[in-house]
Amino acid sequence: MSIASSVSPVLNAPIVPPEILRRFSVAEYHAMIEHGILHDERVELLRGWLTQPMNRGPAHSTATKLIERSLERVLSEDWLVRVQEPITLTDSEPEPDIAIVLGNIRSFSQTHPQAADVALVVEVAQTSIAQDRGLKLSIYAGAGIPQYWIMNLPERSIEVYSQVDPTGLRYQQRRDFRAGELLPLILRNAVIAELDVAGLLP
Repeated sequence: MSIASSVSPVLNAPIVPPEILRRFSVAEYHAMIEHGILHDERVELLRGWLTQPMNRGPAHSTATKLIERSLERVLSEDWLVRVQEPITLTDSEPEPDIAIVLGNIRSFSQTHPQAADVALVVEVAQTSIAQDRGLKLSIYAGAGIPQYWIMNLPERSIEVYSQVDPTGLRYQQRRDFRAGELLPLILRNAVIAELDVAGLLP
């Protein structure tokens, strides 16, 4: 599968001197939130940069809800499905569309889940496929999260990434699932359920 894209140059765009840019640590990011600096701002911390998530259209919202309900039907009480909520990693605090974490609702009343708590993350991609396959994939692989799914809405498929590379920069395996196929849900190296892909797509 290949994605072709082109970017039109912006004429006379202002040049931002690199010396005025800086990354923020997770602790600094939390401090800004606690002091109301990011009040009502929709941002994620990715590799130290404050980024604005893509807008979520109706298909994106529908897909997220379908995945959430499908997972909740098959998971035991040991697992919690979190929707568009933070997970705290070394230099990032993304808010994946779906995360399956070990614990219950009260387990994370003081801190967000960390990498060791997370078994699976899912991003629903409508216009964000390049970022989800690039920056976010490298963040999740670098954190050692065992599985990463991308629901590719334009292609009507689910890309399943697994087996973190020893370098921690990528996943070694990718498999695509489409309508008519069953997608295995694997937690702790065990198949918990097989999900009908057609039932997950909006």
